[in-house]
Amino acid sequence: MKQLMKANSTLATFWMALFSISTFSISAAAAENVEQQLQQLKADVVDIASELQLLEEQMLYPQTEQLAVYVSIDAGNSFTLSAVKLVIDGENVATSQYDDIQIDALQRGGIDRMFMGEIDVGEHVVTAFFSGTDSQGNKLKRGLSTTVHKTSAANALELKIGYNATALQPQFVAVEL
Repeated sequence: MKQLMKANSTLATFWMALFSISTFSISAAAAENVEQQLQQLKADVVDIASELQLLEEQMLYPQTEQLAVYVSIDAGNSFTLSAVKLVIDGENVATSQYDDIQIDALQRGGIDRMFMGEIDVGEHVVTAFFSGTDSQGNKLKRGLSTTVHKTSAANALELKIGYNATALQPQFVAVEL
């Protein structure tokens, strides 16, 4: 709130400086001084705008309510992901389609931040639906459901696609981070 009041005060000073420049005739030395003050005010306005943007982001997405969901692949070439649909408490919150470049990045160890949003503290059912093809080219659709215990701190959930060597098929696991 103090920063907002400071921003309003700085903006008022900025406008008064502009008004005074246009209203009064001033000497060259005074004009140079006013120009320096004007440049300083412009820099202050830019700083305040960035601070306000950060404050707005913190207000819209407080850390205490954040949940981030990531997708990773540790299945080698046994599963080629094409899409993931994410449902939290029965509400579709995100859908991701993956192209060849993204799939390649995931198979080389990359992680995709599929969702970042706010949810209330407590238990939530997170369900993910995976679509893709196995190593033989067969289309696969699998679902994974887990309960997330949201705390007052930021939470993260990783949806891992691995390979079950015993069953010779992809394995889907959710891990709270």
